[in-house]
Amino acid sequence: MIINYNLNKKIRELIIKHPTLPIVVFVGSDASDRDYTYVTASNVTADIGEICDHPFDEAYAVFTDREELFDYLYETYSCSFDGTDSELDDYINKKLDKYEPYWIKAIIIYVD
Repeated sequence: MIINYNLNKKIRELIIKHPTLPIVVFVGSDASDRDYTYVTASNVTADIGEICDHPFDEAYAVFTDREELFDYLYETYSCSFDGTDSELDDYINKKLDKYEPYWIKAIIIYVD
């Protein structure tokens, strides 16, 4: 699981208790190539979407689109798969079905 539900609960409570306060997002140095410890994020968008709440081989891979997940799985398995393109598509679609229970709605905040 990639979601920190305790943090989600705290943020939700803060927004409910203080609905008129602005939300300011800071990006830490691990997520930025700046020389500062924290910088404000000037290009922030938020929307309701879906994410696949399942860890993948790549530590930071989080999918918000089923087609992107299909492409990721295709790239992962296409080199080692022994079969036709149609059989590979069927194989990938069966893999996608296993991830279906992990798709959840979320408020997604994008920081750029």
